[in-house]
Amino acid sequence: SWVVTAFIIIFAVPVIAFALTLLLLDRNLGTGFYLPQAGGDTVLWQHLFWFFGHPEVYILVLPAMGIVSELIPRLVKKPIVGYRMIALSSVLIAVLGFGVWAHHMFTTGLSPLTLAPFMIMTMAVAIPSGIKVVNWQATMWGGKIRFNTPTLFSISFIGTFIVGGITGVFQASIPVDWHLQDTYWVVGHMHFILFGAISQAAFAATYYYFPYLTKRMYSESLGKIHFATANIGQYLVFMSMMVLGLMGMPRRYYGYVEVYQPWHVVATVGAIIIGIGTAIFLLNILLSWKFGSKASDDPWDSVKNNMPDFLGEYLNRQQLAAKADGAG
Repeated sequence: SWVVTAFIIIFAVPVIAFALTLLLLDRNLGTGFYLPQAGGDTVLWQHLFWFFGHPEVYILVLPAMGIVSELIPRLVKKPIVGYRMIALSSVLIAVLGFGVWAHHMFTTGLSPLTLAPFMIMTMAVAIPSGIKVVNWQATMWGGKIRFNTPTLFSISFIGTFIVGGITGVFQASIPVDWHLQDTYWVVGHMHFILFGAISQAAFAATYYYFPYLTKRMYSESLGKIHFATANIGQYLVFMSMMVLGLMGMPRRYYGYVEVYQPWHVVATVGAIIIGIGTAIFLLNILLSWKFGSKASDDPWDSVKNNMPDFLGEYLNRQQLAAKADGAG
């Protein structure tokens, strides 16, 4: 995941740097790359921005996928199913991800013949993502699932990723996108991935590696309360946004008609619940770091089950080396 993410960064970031350079020249030196009256094209900015913008989503989500692929086998005490396909699917996501940028531009007036390949590519990029989901589920099938906090957050990542991903495939249809473009539906879909799924993977990794990093265990009770509040909150917020989008609520508007108000209230309540859960998470981490019970060198039985964790084992060896140096 990290290698593929690095290649996406190498190929995507220079494009936005180039686009911003042209914008800087237009605003300060009188060029007209984006100005129609000077022979430029305003849509060119969108092409360049979204050529970077959509791969940026995968820059953020692929490391989260890698985290989940690392944690699930050790948490359910079963080797991951289809490792090669999971690795290949990451490469396919990166390659296909560079061919979908114009699905952000279905309402710009481009020819339907121009847009049709981007619709197909957007639907196709769901295939490697689906491969990962199936492999994660197959790994859990028949495994010894322990419903501790990192396991719950890992499972929640899969569920949230499915919701966020399917709503994107739904919008990939050009006629559907014409109705949903620039509505709160897009905001909900985007945040299910960029906040919902990624934060679930980040929390799973934090709870999983906490014993290795601090040699103390967190409070499992507070961890599960955090899990419940994080999920209840995010679904209240983002599902409300999707309902608002279907009702026609445009994004980026401060004022809105009264009929949208109830769902905004629901979203606000969900955001408050997320905030409460995050406070519980921080409290759990800080208190456990100081007062938590001592953790063993193999807190998740990964070594015991012949699936040593690379980072965990590295941290353990570093600590043993430090003790040996101190003794010497």
